[in-house]
Amino acid sequence: MTKKQPSDSLPLFDLESARERTGGDEDFLKELLSLYEEEFKAKLPELKTAWQARNFKEIKELSHSLKGASANLSLLSLQKICWELEQAGQQKDEKKIEVLLPQLEKEFEKVWHYLQQEKFL
Repeated sequence: MTKKQPSDSLPLFDLESARERTGGDEDFLKELLSLYEEEFKAKLPELKTAWQARNFKEIKELSHSLKGASANLSLLSLQKICWELEQAGQQKDEKKIEVLLPQLEKEFEKVWHYLQQEKFL
């Protein structure tokens, strides 16, 4: 079961893949999602601070870390935005970063709302 965004073909969350990664252990998956939430909420302010300082290396590194965590939990839409943000940090693309940071925050809220609605959290 994958949840797709209405305007996009990329799923928010690939449950089947996440189950495979956790050996079908739903409690473990929920624990990992909770840890991801903590990590995301800690790194988002760091990303914003790095952006204010125009610290592109830090933007790239933080985005890379979140991209990997998103991929490990099959949070596909977040993974994609983090990848784009990582690339923008590497290329020092200020216009793209300016668009992607708020997009990342909105996408996180959308994904978390879905996960709560579906009782994954």
